[in-house]
Amino acid sequence: MRYWHIGLCAVVLSLSLGCPGQGDLSRWGWAFATSSNFQDSGTGGACGVRPGSSDGYDSSDFRITPGPKAYLGTYHEDGVDGWDGPTGFYCMDFREPPPPVQGFSKTWTIYVWADPTLGPTANKISFSWTVAAIYGVPSEVDVWLTFTRKPEGVAGGPAVGTAWHLSQVPNGGVELPVFRASDGRTGYVFDFTATVIPEPSSLAALGLALAGVGIGVARRRR
Repeated sequence: MRYWHIGLCAVVLSLSLGCPGQGDLSRWGWAFATSSNFQDSGTGGACGVRPGSSDGYDSSDFRITPGPKAYLGTYHEDGVDGWDGPTGFYCMDFREPPPPVQGFSKTWTIYVWADPTLGPTANKISFSWTVAAIYGVPSEVDVWLTFTRKPEGVAGGPAVGTAWHLSQVPNGGVELPVFRASDGRTGYVFDFTATVIPEPSSLAALGLALAGVGIGVARRRR
């Protein structure tokens, strides 16, 4: 009985770390887009992971191009937080796949704003998201989008702190009052956060294993 109890503890430990399931942790992503109330005056991009990508700069990361548009992008500085590429905003930001470890998390900070040259009659920005068409979404990844900051002096739009559970509702969007800025870091801010969790079958197995541990302890006490 002693050896069976030790082996069961090992099973519980491996489950608590989060074993990979049927999904592919190495390839997933969400696509984002902005538009204003003028056709073709927005941009698109994506955040996620790809095999061979790194958390720093590589060929899967693309900078935004200037113009009279509504923008979205992540921001990186050369030499900061492991980034070794050009400083600026990136519409495509793919990173190293996460390990299959429960609780491991990656966060992308997404800025949304309008170029100062966007037409003066534009009064709203539509910010939308959907699962990137070429990627599956593994059940082991739990993804949230959280609205973390509104530009000073802007009224309207969602309340700061509003969160969307993208793993449950992967497609959606929100309308924002237009905010024009020469530095997008002063615009709207969203946190896109993906966290590794065990798939449902692993959680069920973990429950059974914990129940078995309880039975084993009870038998030893007898």
